[in-house]
Amino acid sequence: MTLLWIAGAAWAQDRVAERHRLEEELVKLAQRNTWSGVDRTYRRLVDLEVALPAQDHYLGAQAALAEGETLLGWYRLNRVDEGSLGTDPIQLEAWASTQREIEEINTRYGLVSIFVGDGAVPVLYRDAMPFAQQERDAIVAAQRTVSALRTFRGFLPVGNYAVDAVKFEVVATRDWLVITAGER
Repeated sequence: MTLLWIAGAAWAQDRVAERHRLEEELVKLAQRNTWSGVDRTYRRLVDLEVALPAQDHYLGAQAALAEGETLLGWYRLNRVDEGSLGTDPIQLEAWASTQREIEEINTRYGLVSIFVGDGAVPVLYRDAMPFAQQERDAIVAAQRTVSALRTFRGFLPVGNYAVDAVKFEVVATRDWLVITAGER
């Protein structure tokens, strides 16, 4: 029984050491704007199944947002637990940045579910691309998904869009806008 306890304690200590190593890697990759590496490292941190500080979730969200995955970024931002912040200024700043980013998404994006059935062209079109890079990335990622999979489910920046001949307007809301083009 004692051997089992020692093995368990050593395994837990290894996970904590691995978490610290990965967190250092996460910050270095973020400083270099290597967002694919940040995303990969963040996923490895989550796989450790240990409590993560605000900065880890914030950087993981930034990686998702850089790839145009706004819904994934929003979920990661919402994983930050205000109750576990403590007094570390880095974590407090990450929490404040997280709150600002959530508010930006809530006011500039709407939830959209698109299905392109038979007889419709799987192309998502926006009248005028926004200036903000994060919004452009979200639209381009959605366009790629619609073209490849004939479906999309996530956030799109507010504005006017079309799929095949179906025109629609995205407004800032947490209610899903469901768009179907073509036959099911």
